[in-house]
Amino acid sequence: MKDPPGSLSRRDLMRRTAIGAGVLAFGPAAQACSSAGSSGGTSASGPKRGGTLTFGRGTGVVNFDPANTIADSDVYTLDKIFEPLYITDPQGKLIPWLVLGHTVSSDAKTWTFTLRPGVKFSDGKPLTADDVVFSVMRCAKDTAGPLSYLDAAIKSMHATGARTFVAELTQPWAPFISDLSVYSNAIVPKDLNGQSAQSFFKKPVIADENQRVLQLKSGTIDIAGSAPPASVSGLKSASGVSVGLFPGWLCDLLLFNEKIPKFADRHVRRAIAHAIDRKAISTAASFGTAPPAGSFIPPSVQFYDPKTPVLGYDLAAAKAELSQSHFPHGFSTKLLVPSSNAQYAATAQIIQSELQKLNISVAIQSLDDASYHQEFQSFHYEMFLNWSVNDITDPDDMCTFQVDPKAGGSDSYWTSYNNPAAIALVHQGETTQDTAQRAKIYSTLQAVVSADAPFIPLDYPPYIFAWRNNVHNFKVIASGAYRLESVWLD
Repeated sequence: MKDPPGSLSRRDLMRRTAIGAGVLAFGPAAQACSSAGSSGGTSASGPKRGGTLTFGRGTGVVNFDPANTIADSDVYTLDKIFEPLYITDPQGKLIPWLVLGHTVSSDAKTWTFTLRPGVKFSDGKPLTADDVVFSVMRCAKDTAGPLSYLDAAIKSMHATGARTFVAELTQPWAPFISDLSVYSNAIVPKDLNGQSAQSFFKKPVIADENQRVLQLKSGTIDIAGSAPPASVSGLKSASGVSVGLFPGWLCDLLLFNEKIPKFADRHVRRAIAHAIDRKAISTAASFGTAPPAGSFIPPSVQFYDPKTPVLGYDLAAAKAELSQSHFPHGFSTKLLVPSSNAQYAATAQIIQSELQKLNISVAIQSLDDASYHQEFQSFHYEMFLNWSVNDITDPDDMCTFQVDPKAGGSDSYWTSYNNPAAIALVHQGETTQDTAQRAKIYSTLQAVVSADAPFIPLDYPPYIFAWRNNVHNFKVIASGAYRLESVWLD
């Protein structure tokens, strides 16, 4: 995009990434940093334009199509290139980004939007309402898209002018604006500028976590993303380096394949939940950076209920649950983990040790990232470790993805969990407008899911980033995204 006078240029980022004609918008002035970590060194001269920021990412990018990926390695690169109508600011608040705002009809089913004036794609073409309609409906109609369920309430969308458009909903939908802020609804040129999706989206590559830490300390890179928990202590004592632990809308999970008889057995899942010491995992695997989890909805997400009944660490209760199952004498199973994640490797070893007490023998299967994702998304696994992240400010994203096997597009996070009562609560939460009533609905949902144990919340990890002290005003949003337009260098 072309930048207005006084704004911070992002054209260099676009050139370095060399991807199609993605939307790069100018936004409001950045607010003071409110993250858990420092935002870098201080400078009497104030912000400076120019320079090159070298960012060490966690894993390589596989897919640059925002409507067709949920891999965090893709997502946190995509949101530097393509942008949605609304974004979440560092304080977790939804703000207009490519739009000036919206109005809503009295029945809450007709939403009218106006685009910001002067916004252009990187090739100089002006952003129009037709681009918006194409982009959002492209995501909404793509039944294979992993987050297309977030657009389920959209009946139609049409342009009413060059900068105005209207969305018609099938019913009142409380999280609609939050849904529009998700990265999969990012705006691309209408018809992809006449190109196929394959030619429009490109693929680059990036390095491993320990190498990034070394590169940061040596000054080869300016920011290291997804720093391993084991490195935090060393980074805090390193000269010229700042480290931040940013609270996120995410939760580490142990997930079960309910297509397999032993994990279709509710008593087995509950027994395992009771057998796992979450505090031990927090201390040993996350080096104390991730608090033990209770509900599958993290504390930083709206409607989290700290009073959710949890199947806590209790070996006697675990043995009692297993005795009521069809597998009272134990069994052998496999636990799938990504080979690139040292924290998950340590977590897997703790789980392996603790389940031996139930006569459950666990073989740890460690695969490269691409094979790991392919295996669990094809249900070629028995148990696997992964995190869940809420991509929008409303809990509907996480709840639908993990609890509604049909609407969530992932068969309940590839567990095949299917509880009609839980699904009904998800739908009630979507269509109920009253905040107090929604809080009660999500409280009940958290209790139901906790009792069923389709997955076990293990801990609430922060986003761990480290940066050289010449980097200023770097912040990470609770979704894991980080906006770079206000970052500057000494």
